[in-house]
Amino acid sequence: MRAVRAVDGGVRGMIALMQCAWLALVMVRGAALATMPSLRCVRQQARADAARAVHAGNGGVRGIIALMLRAVSAVYYDARRAGRHARPPRDFDEVQQMQYIGDDRFIHEFGPDMAPVATLRPGERATVRTVDCYCNVLRRDGDPWLELRKHVPGPNPATGPIAIEGAQPGDTLAVSILDIRPDAQGAMNVRAGVGGLGDYVEGCETRVFGISDGAVDFGGRKLPIAPMIGVIGVATAQVNGAICTETPHMHGGNMDDRHITAGATVYLPVSQPGAQLALGDVHALMGDGEVAICGLECAAEVDICCELIKGRAEQWPVVRDAAGCYRVNCSADTLDEAARLARGALLEFLERRLDGMTRNHIAMLMSLVGDLEIAQIVDPLVTCRMGIRAGILPELKF
Repeated sequence: MRAVRAVDGGVRGMIALMQCAWLALVMVRGAALATMPSLRCVRQQARADAARAVHAGNGGVRGIIALMLRAVSAVYYDARRAGRHARPPRDFDEVQQMQYIGDDRFIHEFGPDMAPVATLRPGERATVRTVDCYCNVLRRDGDPWLELRKHVPGPNPATGPIAIEGAQPGDTLAVSILDIRPDAQGAMNVRAGVGGLGDYVEGCETRVFGISDGAVDFGGRKLPIAPMIGVIGVATAQVNGAICTETPHMHGGNMDDRHITAGATVYLPVSQPGAQLALGDVHALMGDGEVAICGLECAAEVDICCELIKGRAEQWPVVRDAAGCYRVNCSADTLDEAARLARGALLEFLERRLDGMTRNHIAMLMSLVGDLEIAQIVDPLVTCRMGIRAGILPELKF
């Protein structure tokens, strides 16, 4: 009987120790203001590490358990490293006044009927934690994305939805991007037949790059980072139904516009009560076109402030960049159609705001100092944007 009790006590003791370890991880996450990714992401990364073991031929139970425990430790130390290297210190009072929205609740599609996970008042600031487009499972060079993606819930997760008090259909939600703090590493995956260079790429390759001191180490070359938000949008109109977070449309979504940086404001047409904002797919760096289907994909913290413009809205999203240039973003099946929509939407945007200037004169101005640009060519719909160069129309307001 003593032996049975001793064995039973040992088992209970081991269970208690394991529970304490998990509780300690949760407490560390809260105390660190979520510098550690959410436990949902920890679980996803643990499953991914187990899948790596199976993929590599190490399918033993002990090996998988060890790799899962190692994944938890790796996530924790990666988060600590991200906190040391990627986040500038912020004023404590400012942090205390900002609502924190963690990455444990995210969506994979924007729809007309979404339940919010948090609520903001107009003018209230918040910090939004995001996971990368791979759900944070690509952690090292050579990780097999085609296998690992079977263990994540879906593509391009966007944290949210976030309800904005008082937002109603016909309003505009103005989302000011106050700061973007990427984690200390980013991942890229290219594969044959995918993206704008799919005809040139061979096989499927993952690379992971470190980020420190405002630059990414790309094979010994230091490339200055320019963090931007790939996915930002609101609930869709009923007529448009649900739209995957991989796809851009009138609600915003996966526009992959490199001008959505700190200092920018994104104006989104509200189609449902509360607006239901969600954002994610942060890139530490990305060029126009996103030609290899990805930027430098990274988890991040994004500071935002939302305001409402009551009773008026544009048909398509408008981005005011950090330099004060307004651009209209339009998406379609082809570049020709996206470009046609963007130039027409900009003309109408200007016509409503430039008193005394005829439509013909606006067309002339657009031809002289307007720039029609490609945002991305790799999503289910491609995106073009057009705007007037900064400084030409200093009186222009949304």
